[in-house]
Amino acid sequence: YGVAYRRSSRVLSWLSSCPGPREMQEVLRLAHRWLLRDAIEASGSREAVGADLLVPLSALVLCHAALPSPHLLLRVLDQFGDHDPQGDVSYLIANLEVALQFLSSLSVSETARARFEASPMGASLRPQDPPEPPGRSRDIQIPKEIPRSVSRSKSSGSSHPGG
Repeated sequence: YGVAYRRSSRVLSWLSSCPGPREMQEVLRLAHRWLLRDAIEASGSREAVGADLLVPLSALVLCHAALPSPHLLLRVLDQFGDHDPQGDVSYLIANLEVALQFLSSLSVSETARARFEASPMGASLRPQDPPEPPGRSRDIQIPKEIPRSVSRSKSSGSSHPGG
């Protein structure tokens, strides 16, 4: 979070930890307030931030928030949240949906992709082979036939059906 708009990114990252839509709405409002504060701090101006600037800033904040499944989180918030369709939460959801749509439309050059994959962060995101389970299954030897000493129990008091 050592980037511009780090406070709003950090608050927005809490969205995935919320127990329900009501808490998600509060986090969304709080993240928006921090985004506006960060914009004032970065620009030095106290003028209102319009939608033409809010969408790209929201895209930046959304990237740094690193939310797992942001589309799903916004869908849950939109469908299950108790908010006015013309209210502030609806506006904030729509703003983040537009920011997500913008980010989804971006393409990355092969040079930039290769540079990222060679970086430490790219290496940490590369799929890894799963660790060997305890007991290392390749060391277990399965006998070709079952020894004769192992036989079915013929006890009459069995609770097993048919036994």
